[in-house]
Amino acid sequence: MSEINYQNLPNEARLRMRQVQPVVGLAVSTVWRNTANGTFPKPTKHGAVTTWSWGQIKAYLAGIEEAR
Repeated sequence: MSEINYQNLPNEARLRMRQVQPVVGLAVSTVWRNTANGTFPKPTKHGAVTTWSWGQIKAYLAGIEEAR
């Protein structure tokens, strides 16, 4: 799989867990736990595939930066 240039992705882009996890720097279990408790964006199911909105992931990361 080729590297993704996240800076050029439109906000509407959909990312799977294997793409989200390294960007946010959280373990897969932590992503799911934070999703369940409302501190991480909710994913969307597309049949058997679960994806997150890149725009929501960017907003989440910006919120973390603001909190620091």
